[in-house]
Amino acid sequence: MSNLLSAALEYSRRGWKVFPLAPNSKIPMKGSGGVKDATRDEQTIRRWWTANPSANIGLACGVGDCGPYVIDVDAANGGHKADGFKSLAAADISLPSQTWIAKTPSGGKHYYFGLQEEPNADELRNCTNANDLLGVDYRAAGGYVVAPPSVIDGKAYQWIARPRYLAPFPPSMYLKPKSLQNTLTAAPVVAPVADDVSATDTIERARLYLASCDAAISGQGGHNATLHAAHALVVGFSLSDADALSLLVNEYNPRCVPPWTERELRHKVESARKNPQKPNGYLLNERLINDNKGLIDNETQKLGAETAAQFLHKTTDKQNANAADDFEARYARRRRLDEFKDPLPEEDDRNLLFRGEWLERGGAAMLISTAGSGKSVWITQACAYWSAGKPFCGIEPIRPIRFSIFQAEDSDRKVARIRNSIRRGLLAEGWTADEIADSERASIYHDTTGLVGKTFLQYVRSAQRIDKSDILIINPLNSYAAVNLSDNTEVANFIHGETGLDAILHNGECPCGCIVVHHTSRPPSAARDAKDWLRGSSAAYAGSGAHKLTDWARSVLFIRPHDKSGFFDLVAGKNGHDLGWTDATGKKTIIKTIAHSDGVMFWREADADELSSIETGQQFIMNALRQKVVALVRQNGSYPSKAAFVEALAKTGICQRTAAYKLIKACIDNGELIERKTIGGFTRALSICAGDASESQKIDEGELPF
Repeated sequence: MSNLLSAALEYSRRGWKVFPLAPNSKIPMKGSGGVKDATRDEQTIRRWWTANPSANIGLACGVGDCGPYVIDVDAANGGHKADGFKSLAAADISLPSQTWIAKTPSGGKHYYFGLQEEPNADELRNCTNANDLLGVDYRAAGGYVVAPPSVIDGKAYQWIARPRYLAPFPPSMYLKPKSLQNTLTAAPVVAPVADDVSATDTIERARLYLASCDAAISGQGGHNATLHAAHALVVGFSLSDADALSLLVNEYNPRCVPPWTERELRHKVESARKNPQKPNGYLLNERLINDNKGLIDNETQKLGAETAAQFLHKTTDKQNANAADDFEARYARRRRLDEFKDPLPEEDDRNLLFRGEWLERGGAAMLISTAGSGKSVWITQACAYWSAGKPFCGIEPIRPIRFSIFQAEDSDRKVARIRNSIRRGLLAEGWTADEIADSERASIYHDTTGLVGKTFLQYVRSAQRIDKSDILIINPLNSYAAVNLSDNTEVANFIHGETGLDAILHNGECPCGCIVVHHTSRPPSAARDAKDWLRGSSAAYAGSGAHKLTDWARSVLFIRPHDKSGFFDLVAGKNGHDLGWTDATGKKTIIKTIAHSDGVMFWREADADELSSIETGQQFIMNALRQKVVALVRQNGSYPSKAAFVEALAKTGICQRTAAYKLIKACIDNGELIERKTIGGFTRALSICAGDASESQKIDEGELPF
C-alpha cells in the first residue's frame, strides 16, 4: 500500500472526505469533480489511488463536508507576495500550537481546527487575506487543502503536530464585518408605541416572549435558535443592544446546552441589528398572554369568551412559532405506504453500519454480560476488527468504522494490557503491524472520570462534534447514567429529549450509532435454573433495570456462561435472526459459542469439532462413572433412600456429594438403575436397584433383579 493511499484511508476513517489531485499538483485530477466528489468510502478511495498511486490528496474542509477548518499561513520566501507570519505578528496574534499542523512545501503552515457550532457564512468562509491579514487564508465549507504526504516539485507536505484532538477554531480569528451599521453603544431606532406601554412593560413583554423561544441545543440548530431570539429582542421589541444582551445572558443562556459565551451572544446581537429583515418594533403591538401567570392585557379582557379563546390560541401559536413550523414541516412530509422508496443496497446506505441492519446511525445496541466474563476485552477486540472492516463473532460491518470510547471500569494500565494482549492475538491470526496500527488509531478514548448524567451527555455531545465517530461506546451504563435504572421514567429522561442520548445519536451534522455495555441482573442460584437462564430471545432482557432499556435498543447481545466450563454463549437476543448465524448442522441460530484463548486476553469462536471433542470426553468420563455406580449397587444391593446412596458414592470416592445426584439421574435415565417407591406407614422409602428399563414390570410386582 502506497503512503498516499494509506494516508487517504486514515483521513477517511477519521471522518474526513478526500479526493485525488493530479500528481505534483494542487489541481483536481482530470475528469474529477474535485471537492464535490470528495468521499470517505474506502472502496472508492482504494480505486482512485490504485489507478493513480502518485495522486496527491485533496482534503475537503468545513462542517458541511465533515472536515476541518484550516488557516493557511503563507511564507514570503515560498514565492508568495505576502508573509502571513509577519501579518500575524504585527497584529499580535498567536495561533494555537496544540492542534494538527502541517508544513507546506513553500514553507507555510496549515493549521487544522474543529468547531463546536457551524458558523454563519459571514463569520467563517473561504477567503484570502482574512481580516486584512495579508498572507492568511481560510479554507471552509466548499474549499479544500492539499494534505500530507502529497508532493509538489519534489517537496512533501509534512505533519508538524498531530495531537489526539483538533483545537477549536480561535474565536479571535472569526471574520470581522467590514463595517457595522450600529454598535452596542449606538442608540437603536425605536418605532413609535402606544402611550400606555412603558419601557419597563416592553422589557417585561420581551422577557416573556424570550421564555417561549426554543433554547439553543448543540447540533440541533442552536445558532438559528439564538439568532431568532436576538432578532426578536433587537428588532421585534426595539430594545437597545445592552438590554437585549442582558436578557440573552441572564434569561436565555442558562437554558442553552452548552451555554454561549458573552462574546458569542454579543455577536448575535450585532448580526440581528445588521440584518433586521422585518420592520423595527414589529412585536410591540402583539398582545402577549402568559398562561402561567394569567396575564391578559386590558384589550383582551374586553373580548367575549369565544373570541378570547381564539385569540389565546392564535397568540400561543405565535409564542411557539418554531414548534408550529416543525409540526407543519413534519405534516408536509406525510406519505402513503406506496410512496416509500425501496431500500438502497447496504453498501450505498450511509446510515447502515452493519450487515443485516444490526445497527445504524441514530440507533443503539447493548452488550450485556455477567461480572468478570471479559466484556471490556470483547468490546475492545470488536473495535479492532470492525475498524478494519472485518467481521467479529459473526457481526460484519459494511465499511470500516471509527469509535469514540467512554469507559469507567478499567485503569489506563488495564486498557494498555488489554490492547497489548489483543495485539498478540491479532498477530497470531495473521494481521500485519500496519493493519493493527490502523485499527488502533480508529478508536479514541475519552477521560470522562467523574462525569455523570446531563454533564456526561453534554461532554459526549461536544466531543462527537469534533471526533465525528461512527459509533460511541459507553462502558458501562450504570457509571454514567446517574439515574435509577429500574425506573422507566428516569431511564427515558436520560435517553430521550432535547438533551438526551438520542439527540446525540440523531445529530444531523454527525449522526452515529451507540453500543452501551451493561451488567446482567443476578443469575439464578440453583444450577438447574442457571443452565437454562435467559436462553434465546429472552436474553434481550438480561440487563438489570427497567425494560425501557431493551425497548430502546435496536440490538442486544448477551454473554452468558456455557454449560461446558470455560466456554460462553454469545446470544443475539434482539435483532439476531438477520445476522445469518448457523450451527454445525447449518440450521439458523442466534447463539454462538465463544471462549477465551489460552495465555492471552483474546476471544475466539469455538468450533464444532472442539465442542464435540469436549462432549465426547465428558461422555466417556460419565460412562465410566456410571459403570462404577452399577457395580457398587450389584455388590451391595439396594439402598433405603437416595441420601444413603449419595453417602455411599461419596464414601467410596466415586464422586463428590454435589455431583452424586446428577450421576444417579444419568444412570436412571440410561436404564441402568431403577427407582422403586413404596408406601410404608407415614414415610416414603426409595429403593435403588441395578437393572434395566425392561425389568420395570418385575419391580412393580415386587421382584428384585438380583
